[in-house]
Amino acid sequence: MKKALLFIIGLYAGCLCALAQLPKIKLPAGSGAMAAAAVPGPGSYHAARPVNPKINNILPRYYTATDGMNYTAAEAPSGELQLNNFDKILFGKARIDKNGSAAQLSTTFNAGESIYGRAFMRTCMMNYKTYGTQMNTDPHKCFDGRFEVNYSIDGKDMGVFMTNSLDGELENKTTFTIIVVGTGDDAQANNEAFIQVLNNLTDGSHTIRMVVWATQGQFISVDPVAMGEFIYVKGAGSGKVGLGRNFSSVKDEMPDNAALKAKCLKKLNDHAKANGWKETFTEVKITDEDWSTLRNEVTSVITGRIINIAAKATWPDGHCTYQTFSMFSDYDGAAYSNVVSVRGIGEQTKIDCN
Repeated sequence: MKKALLFIIGLYAGCLCALAQLPKIKLPAGSGAMAAAAVPGPGSYHAARPVNPKINNILPRYYTATDGMNYTAAEAPSGELQLNNFDKILFGKARIDKNGSAAQLSTTFNAGESIYGRAFMRTCMMNYKTYGTQMNTDPHKCFDGRFEVNYSIDGKDMGVFMTNSLDGELENKTTFTIIVVGTGDDAQANNEAFIQVLNNLTDGSHTIRMVVWATQGQFISVDPVAMGEFIYVKGAGSGKVGLGRNFSSVKDEMPDNAALKAKCLKKLNDHAKANGWKETFTEVKITDEDWSTLRNEVTSVITGRIINIAAKATWPDGHCTYQTFSMFSDYDGAAYSNVVSVRGIGEQTKIDCN
């Protein structure tokens, strides 16, 4: 009995020693029950992102000038808009001027309206600390300025909206634009999957929340960098939201060369049929101002010429794309062939059909 009692006392003392060796987490003033009740951030990069996280500051969120070499000099916040809205994403129907007034902001958007967000941070993205696990007190600097934007609709997690990086010339910025539904040149950044989600929503009002997390490899910030939400209203009978980009935005450098376009169009459709492609090409634009001569690398003898084009296509399910191609014309020593062939296949972009 005495030996058993001594064993239990020793075990208890050992547990106390082990607990004393655990890394200590610095809690903010006034935390306690309130902090414990708050929704925590992701436990690791691979963990699910919380739909409605809180900025708890349980761990110091970012490096400051006192951290020496870990600190990246950040652009000083400017304007009342940023100074009054740290940690927030604000929304408007056009790009938001960081030095502008609140008059440019909106909280409700109807289907078909453009939507822009602007995140306001306390420091630049590179200064935010990322962690391997939520309880790990050994932070990693966000060296690449990388971040992830997640979104939820009506309290349901919808996954990743976008990933990007604030590095290079942007590394010291403390605010940045999030194109939610852009127009004009900004439409190139529109997220096709997100547009489809909007079109599949039921009629009525929906709350869309967006949350920015700093990421570095497989490390992630414990607290969000910024977050915000807006109301999206889909009226009865609302038409589908388009991608905002179409083939008319592609510049044609040879608008009068109908003969070359016709040859390219026929060759593309022949190539598509031969390779089992599903799309049908309907229109071609020439994106180079002239042909480029190709030569043998050793002898410099002319072997042919090449020109870049863009081709619009329709698909069996009704959607449309355009794709870039390089077209080749052979040289026989005296003249270029009238026959063109597909030499290179480039990027395919989904577009509105109109």
